Amino acid sequence: MFTVEFVPTAARQVADARDWWFEHRDKAPFAFDDDLEELLSILEDSPRAIGVPVAQRPGVRRAVMRRVRYYVYFTIAGDTVTIIALWHGSRGRPPAI
Repeated sequence: MFTVEFVPTAARQVADARDWWFEHRDKAPFAFDDDLEELLSILEDSPRAIGVPVAQRPGVRRAVMRRVRYYVYFTIAGDTVTIIALWHGSRGRPPAI
């Protein structure tokens, strides 16, 4: 089992995205939470089985929350997965990480 933690910036990004999604997506207000919960479950069990390496940032991987189209950037060190950024797929450039 891996421990999943968020850096403060990523925690704020998740909270902001959750609030926005809940307020603006009335047909599927819990889709963000559902996708995030599914992703966190995978990261806790087998983080190397999900996502792709980020070429510009050694050690950083990117996974997609498919339904809501957010990317989650994370690192793996020992038995800890650290989420370092959340970024919507519609944004042109990747986050500064």
